[in-house]
Amino acid sequence: EEKRGEPMRHFPTKLANGLASLLIRQLDGLTANIAHRRLVAKKYEAVINNPHIVLPLKDTPVDTGSIYLRYPVLVKKSYQLYLHARKQGIILGNWYDAVVSPCVNGCKHTQYSFGSCRAAELVSRQSVNLPTDLIIGDGEARRIIECLNSYKG
Repeated sequence: EEKRGEPMRHFPTKLANGLASLLIRQLDGLTANIAHRRLVAKKYEAVINNPHIVLPLKDTPVDTGSIYLRYPVLVKKSYQLYLHARKQGIILGNWYDAVVSPCVNGCKHTQYSFGSCRAAELVSRQSVNLPTDLIIGDGEARRIIECLNSYKG
């Protein structure tokens, strides 16, 4: 329902005890999680130097307070970058590949008209998201950086 742009018929107002317990444990580690994501983003910002890849945040240093659930980059041929990374066992994200999300059935439910915001459409086609989660340690961050720096466009 939600992905079709319809109101949800049922929305829980309380978490089940098991979920609430899990959330409390995750909140205890929130500060460390945010610090880790910022550290990974700083590594990407400092070392990715491929001219085919645009770091949209290069003019806005990582230290600005963003949390970086994902680290977004722009690349003209995003699908080719996905394939290049996949060959190396790296999965990159395409979370922001639509101007309006979710864009199901041509975005009819959002009343978005294609062509009405060409800049946003271009950016969404070129958007690739790099992971920043806790499993991205130094070695994995280096592998991702090397992968992006070796991409030929």
